[in-house]
Amino acid sequence: ATSTYTQTAKCDAEFMYILNRNKKKFERYNGNNLYAPSLLFGRLAPPQAQPIAAQEPTPPPAQHVHSLFKSRYDDVLQESFAADIANAIDTSNVEFLPQSSLVFSNLRPDAQGVIAVPHFKKTDFRCVQIIATDDDNTALLNHVLSNAAPIGADMPTTDVRLNDTAAFPANKHFSPQRKIVCLNQGESRQIEDFTSANYVPLEKLSALFDLYSGLSAETSVSAYKEFEKFRPLTRWNALSETEKLAFYDQYQCNELSYFLFKRDKAFFEATVKVVLQNKIFKNFMDLWLLDDSQRLAEYENDWYLFSTLNTFEQILLCSKSKDKDGLVKQTLKSIEESAALIERNPADDDRIFAGAQYRNRVDLMAAADAVAAANDDDDDAKDAVDGNYRVRVDRVAEEKDAADA
Repeated sequence: ATSTYTQTAKCDAEFMYILNRNKKKFERYNGNNLYAPSLLFGRLAPPQAQPIAAQEPTPPPAQHVHSLFKSRYDDVLQESFAADIANAIDTSNVEFLPQSSLVFSNLRPDAQGVIAVPHFKKTDFRCVQIIATDDDNTALLNHVLSNAAPIGADMPTTDVRLNDTAAFPANKHFSPQRKIVCLNQGESRQIEDFTSANYVPLEKLSALFDLYSGLSAETSVSAYKEFEKFRPLTRWNALSETEKLAFYDQYQCNELSYFLFKRDKAFFEATVKVVLQNKIFKNFMDLWLLDDSQRLAEYENDWYLFSTLNTFEQILLCSKSKDKDGLVKQTLKSIEESAALIERNPADDDRIFAGAQYRNRVDLMAAADAVAAANDDDDDAKDAVDGNYRVRVDRVAEEKDAADA
């Protein structure tokens, strides 16, 4: 049998001595390699003889493993065919269409190789374009929907002309405004001009949760994962009593206690209130939820305790304070002045509004199409499973291989 030597680290002198001491032409030493005893140490100590270690010959270097293989593709950027004459800019204007295109990105297949696309209203579109990519290839499939949006004279359009009714008066000045209006139960707000106004109603807790979940994902992945842990709150009423107790036991905090105080009074009285009453050290939120007016008065009379409260806790304290002209008035004025000093970024506001508008549009189309999907007998509806339009990835690969053949 032969042995193959590869390049390795140089052994120390003691280990090389052990390896070579059985050789005939090698100087042997006794087993004690310590320095000779001396009363002097440091730089004044007498010189000590160092053992002579044999140098192991370096084996020939092995060939690199990468030289045995040849790359499938060269790491160079190839220009596409007729790239110098092709026009990659689309100058067409489709503002007259009533419905813009929908894009569902970063969809991944499941264990069976199936990608579930969120359900959409197929009567508003004509073509589904599927793009599948990996590290080396890109596959494209255009699927024309049956019972799709009409074309020609029956195609619905939107009038984008500046006619007499839609145009702004020339003798007045106009500027875009961004407003956030909070409506209580029973209140309403009238939007006078729908042709020039865009609005997004956040009527459900799930819609507001989706908005903040998307914003947290832009901040960091860890913040998004932490925020998603509280998604069961959007369907709290549908949870069983066991699931509610398990969720509260795992994620109990001041925010969750306040949520249950507002949304599930029975669960709060039966579970949360008992937990708060048995706490040894109660913070401000515990005292407020327990309606301990005597302890809450300490935060009104002691400015140091009041300074430890955040803005939300200050608002809660003012909601139960009887000093309306003193503490309440001054606190609200301070909050309004602090909020006015926050610099607004219109670009960020537009980005947040666009995200909320897109999410709300998807929810509305899914709700409106739920009834239509039940009566839809076309071929596309047969591929729908649990309200999702399903696309098989291997179908794209098969058609691509057939085209190559």
